[in-house]
Amino acid sequence: MKRKLLRIGLLGLVALAIPSAVVLAEGPSGNHGADVSAVAKDDRTTGRVHGEAVSAVARGDHGQP
Repeated sequence: MKRKLLRIGLLGLVALAIPSAVVLAEGPSGNHGADVSAVAKDDRTTGRVHGEAVSAVARGDHGQP
């Protein structure tokens, strides 16, 4: 049980880290569509974690007006 919770927590951190890395790399002038596409094409995550990462980027405004 402990191992499963640790794995879920780690996957959650990865899901948040990928969108953050894309945003930080692009800066506030980044292209939102390109950001979403980059995370969607990233194969470092799969399944639910991947979907959550893509969703997090898609919902964000990344400093856009």
